[in-house]
Amino acid sequence: MKRILIILAIVVNCTLLIDNCMSQWVQQSVPVTSGYFNDMKFVNANTGFILVWANPLATFMRTTNAGYNWQTLNNWGMAKVAIVDTSCIYASGYNNGKGVIYKSSNLGVTWDSINSSGVYYYNNLHFFNKDTGIISSGNTVDNQIWRTTNGGQSLQLIQSFGGASSGTFFFLKEKINGEYYGWMYYPGSFKLRYTTNSGLVWFTHPDFSDNFNSVFFVNKDTGWATSTSSRNYVSYTTNGGINWLQQSLSSSVIQYDIYFANPRKGWIGKVFNNYILATSDGGNTWGRQSVPIIGASKLFFLDSLIGWCGDGNPIAHTTNGGGTITSIISGSTETQKDYRLYQNYPNPFNPITNVKFSILNAGNVKLVVYDVQGREVQTLVNETLKPGTYETTFDASALNSGIYFYQLIADGIAVQTRKMILLK
Repeated sequence: MKRILIILAIVVNCTLLIDNCMSQWVQQSVPVTSGYFNDMKFVNANTGFILVWANPLATFMRTTNAGYNWQTLNNWGMAKVAIVDTSCIYASGYNNGKGVIYKSSNLGVTWDSINSSGVYYYNNLHFFNKDTGIISSGNTVDNQIWRTTNGGQSLQLIQSFGGASSGTFFFLKEKINGEYYGWMYYPGSFKLRYTTNSGLVWFTHPDFSDNFNSVFFVNKDTGWATSTSSRNYVSYTTNGGINWLQQSLSSSVIQYDIYFANPRKGWIGKVFNNYILATSDGGNTWGRQSVPIIGASKLFFLDSLIGWCGDGNPIAHTTNGGGTITSIISGSTETQKDYRLYQNYPNPFNPITNVKFSILNAGNVKLVVYDVQGREVQTLVNETLKPGTYETTFDASALNSGIYFYQLIADGIAVQTRKMILLK
């Protein structure tokens, strides 16, 4: 009887307190012998996809039993996969010298080539639903952002930026004030762009101090970024990417994918050694989780328990959040300038509205209004101000009804952007 009670106590402890259990990363085989992972995503606990790049083609693989068996479905030049729902997925890529967008209505079993253009390469893509999506591309000169409202049949060029590399998107899953917030970064670059209206207008944040490898946001303000350089810290932001702080790591490593299941539970992928980095308190402390593989640069989690990591054969799978976190180290910096841009009132308005903002440090302050195409409509403030709270008015008598954006810029740095609605 005593032995039964001891066993029962162990089972209950491991069931209720996952971090008390031993690590549960299980090794899985994938049918590739060369190349690297372009993308890894899962629809649910059983069905997922891996794109493996081996020049000049990419192998598309699918599993329907949580990664224990994989089926190779095509060898086209696919780069990224966007999951819409339990049946519809999109993929971007490159074929015969042209950028291609593919669509599947049966989770990758069969595909339709729905758009093929002269653009050098369609890289990243994100679809909000079956019809509306955002696509990033690059040629030898510029990076372009495209938008579709008919499932990729036609594309509208939203913005074009100098520089040949193409950006990678990250969008929040839930809408804020009826719109999706998103960010676009360039792996290996300092640039970070952001949108507050589902990709219609993009603004540029101040340059990051390192080269981006990956970003992840849990809400419009709080996010993390990894660097292509070896660092003993991971960067995080509490104002949407305007400024970045540091959270200490147990050792100096090159960090790859970063993924948070919720504001507290997160992981960072890395190569070499049999561990990845993990936190269970929002990054205040980071430690290590043992994994049975050497390369784990790619990560994907469905929730705080179920996830996969890897970048070649084999990969690893967990159903308990990866288990115990060891070699924990704490420490984060909390120095920050504080600016605040308030929601205009009234909103909607016709034709005059009030805009209030606060600044902590003296300096040059600009308050600029833009239309939905990102064109400057009017500069409301452009002067050197002392710390304090200020209020100004915006007279839109000469403008048409519609959505406009107003942005607070301090010493040349875009601090915050909000949306206003003119309704005549």
